[in-house]
Amino acid sequence: HIILAYLEEVISYYFEVNKEREKEIILYKALCLAEWLNEDDSWLRIYEYGIKKKIKPRDYLVREYQRRKNI
Repeated sequence: HIILAYLEEVISYYFEVNKEREKEIILYKALCLAEWLNEDDSWLRIYEYGIKKKIKPRDYLVREYQRRKNI
């Protein structure tokens, strides 16, 4: 659980220091990085963090989340 707490801190930091104005674009870029690193668990955590912060993801990301969660 320590790793999950650390990941939450890293995600929060990334969103805080990113200079992009549009939060949805920050979410998109973070998810692209997780995809590139082939980090499925991180991808889901980043997406869920964005939702928790009231960021409305683009339709493609909603579908991708549903696919990854097998919804």
